[in-house]
Amino acid sequence: MNNRSPITINSKFFEEISKKIQNTEQGFSSVEDYVDYVLEEILFGKDAQDNEHQKQMIESELKKLGYL
Repeated sequence: MNNRSPITINSKFFEEISKKIQNTEQGFSSVEDYVDYVLEEILFGKDAQDNEHQKQMIESELKKLGYL
């Protein structure tokens, strides 16, 4: 991701993330890298896909029952 937009986060979160990435071998070189990773997991990760699949299944069942 080369295009970046500036955002601000709570300084407490920034400090905690800074500590976390310094004390682990997870390969994050900056707080921004870590935040990008977390947001990508939340927005596009397996859980998001599972939720979308569940939503589609529920809608399908409601259509079959005549509610939609």
